[in-house]
Order: sequence, then C-alpha cells, then structure tokens
Amino acid sequence: MYTSPNLSRLMERVRYMMRSTPESTAKFDDAFIKLQQKRGDGKVGMDIKAAKDLVAANPDSAHDFVIIQCVLAKTNTSHLQAAMVVAKLFGIVTGDEGLVREVRQVASSMGAAAVIDRIQVAAE
Repeated sequence: MYTSPNLSRLMERVRYMMRSTPESTAKFDDAFIKLQQKRGDGKVGMDIKAAKDLVAANPDSAHDFVIIQCVLAKTNTSHLQAAMVVAKLFGIVTGDEGLVREVRQVASSMGAAAVIDRIQVAAE
C-alpha cells in the first residue's frame, strides 16, 4: 500500500502504537475514501454522520488510520486533514481527545497548523 522505503521504515517504528490489524485499517481507509464526495468548487465534502458511524463501528481501525495519516503527512501535509477529521470523530465517539492533541502536535511540528485549523466537526 505505501511503498516508499523511508515511509516503510517509519511505519515499522510506529507499529507498536497500532491497535488493529493492517487489513482492518486498510478496510477503514477504503470506507473513509468512499465517504468523500467532490464538490463543484474543487473541494471535498463528506457525510459526517456516516463517517461518525464508521468510526464508532471501528474505533481501533480509526485510531490506526489517524496514526498512519500523521506518518503520511511527512510526505504530504494534506493527510493531516483526514487525520484531524477522524481524530475529532474518535474523540466524539470515545470521549478520548488524545488523538486530536497528537494531530495538532504533528501539524505544529511540521509548521502546518494552518492545514487543520479550519476543520470543524460537529458532535451531531
């Protein structure tokens, strides 16, 4: 799935943080991508209720998805957007805001806080 040698080494270092299997996380990733809809203005929209349901049904895979997106952000900061959406939904579903703090820390360390500052996810 992710072929860069440097990225593969980085993924191996974060494997201990994973809660789910790679297959389950890949399925979550596929389902999350299918929820995204291109809008006429060139931006991407999403059915947040469906995304919240996906996170609620797969919290461990959602957790791992966020970690992977943060790793991928090292090559493309746009991955931080997906990481933050899922992290916020994870916080809403589980009451654990730790992933939101982690995504913010990664974004800040990369000088990319502006990438995620405008993301808002409502609880309902």
